[in-house]
Amino acid sequence: MDDLVKLKVMSEGRRTTIQPTEMRCSRSGDLLKIDANLNNDSSTVKRIAYKFRWIDREGMRAWEEENWKPLLMYENSNLVINTVSPTNKAADFRLILRSQE
Repeated sequence: MDDLVKLKVMSEGRRTTIQPTEMRCSRSGDLLKIDANLNNDSSTVKRIAYKFRWIDREGMRAWEEENWKPLLMYENSNLVINTVSPTNKAADFRLILRSQE
């Protein structure tokens, strides 16, 4: 399971210690619905930003680049982020994380 999650996650900019522990993907009509569990096993509060990159069946971007979404994760906490693809052309995705510290 860990290897499958790692394939869906990328880092941009400064790396973060926040790690996704689980991801779920389903269809809601013609759109992808994503739930991602994030884990902060640190003893300090972490500031990160995330966005999703949507990919079509040919491996190209299916939608414009999203804006970064800031997130504050408290020490030793888990958080679920969820989203729905903006287009029915999206067949795959990547969760992109970066540190805001």
